[in-house]
Amino acid sequence: MIQEQVAVSIQQQVAASIQEQLANVGVPTKGSRSYAEVACTPPDSQPSNIRSLTMSTTPSAFTNSLYCTIDISRADEAEKAKTHPGVVRECVEREMRGIEGQERWRCVAVTKDPRNADRIRVACRNEGELTRVKEAMLKTAAATPGSRVLRDQLYPIKVDNANRTAVITETGDLRPGVIEMLEKENETKIAKIVWISRKDSMKAYGSMIVYLMKGNDAARLLQEQYFHVAGESAYTRVCEPRRRPMQCYRCQEIGHIAHTCNKPQRCAKCAQEGHRHTECDAEGLVPKCIPCGGPHESYSRNCQILHPPPVAHA
Repeated sequence: MIQEQVAVSIQQQVAASIQEQLANVGVPTKGSRSYAEVACTPPDSQPSNIRSLTMSTTPSAFTNSLYCTIDISRADEAEKAKTHPGVVRECVEREMRGIEGQERWRCVAVTKDPRNADRIRVACRNEGELTRVKEAMLKTAAATPGSRVLRDQLYPIKVDNANRTAVITETGDLRPGVIEMLEKENETKIAKIVWISRKDSMKAYGSMIVYLMKGNDAARLLQEQYFHVAGESAYTRVCEPRRRPMQCYRCQEIGHIAHTCNKPQRCAKCAQEGHRHTECDAEGLVPKCIPCGGPHESYSRNCQILHPPPVAHA
């Protein structure tokens, strides 16, 4: 009788152990969050898996990845068909292997941007390799009409309640050495800073956009919710991206795309009809932007319609 009771007790313990293991199957391990995950978290919500980044923390592979990107959205369909990841890989590897000591160099990865099929990304192992790959891709882009190499990806965060006099001068310019000071205080690399509060305001504190070089630094600062400015702690917020208006690369106007456009082809440089900007031979002519009428190309970042300036806060 006692043996039977012991056997039943053992069976119950084994069953309970199995149930516990099954309950834990499929439960995701909480790790450090990427810049994209933090940026998607509503400002008023408290993430459940925030933790400090330490030397033992392994940041997300996404946030640490370095890419050089070529954009072929302005190329015609024939050029797009010829410019695919395999061709980009071949061209980049040929250029890189021409460098002394790099005869056996290989691309670590070449992929299409999952959010934009007209962008092809070459993954790089480190910042030094990124610089060399960019030089190789510039030669590839030069041989492909309508393609361009994009600038390095930056990770913007909004910083509120920043000490005005520590960041900008009385004339509204950034103080000399302020970027280096903030890099040291916050242990990060900063590409640029844009003060978005009114520069003529006499308020002692304001807001700025800080563009960081690494996504894992942006994720860390958003998680910690603070950004140090001359010893004081300002508050970090997700930087709301401004959506670029839809632009037609046929007529260069706003509000539709080339696929649905029945207007004549217009040059994005000289604004004349009958040719593309890649075929324009108007030497010495001041460019004209079709969307805003300014003295620059219709796709320029100087266009106030395509790229409106940040809204200044009081």
